[in-house]
Amino acid sequence: MWAIKELNKQGNILDFNRQYHEAELLAELNHPGMPRVAQFFDDEQASYIVMDYIGGESLAEIMKEGLIDEARIKEWLPSIIDILSYLHGKGYVYMDLKPANFIASGHQIKMIDFGAIIKVGDTSTDRAVTNGFAAP
Repeated sequence: MWAIKELNKQGNILDFNRQYHEAELLAELNHPGMPRVAQFFDDEQASYIVMDYIGGESLAEIMKEGLIDEARIKEWLPSIIDILSYLHGKGYVYMDLKPANFIASGHQIKMIDFGAIIKVGDTSTDRAVTNGFAAP
């Protein structure tokens, strides 16, 4: 199943540029724990990204239901580590590691929200991060 993300060209140009960069980055990555980008297309109003639809509940939503069973954590943790290891192997650092950015669907975990991924050595500060979760 596919999702279409619309990036409005008429709104905040910084938001548009950040989201477009996020989509470009995602398009060059290939990992089963990340959504695939199938296509980009544009019109005068917006850019559009066709990507995998990621259904399920975020780990943050699951945590609101109470403590997470240790067996579930042990099931998910290798996938999370594998995703992060893949990014690090490609020279990227994920700067907004938090439960809301991981979706659980059955026995699978998928990472979402790629706006806070930077190349190692990138010193720009225009990435969207969450206070309390972002690396210093």
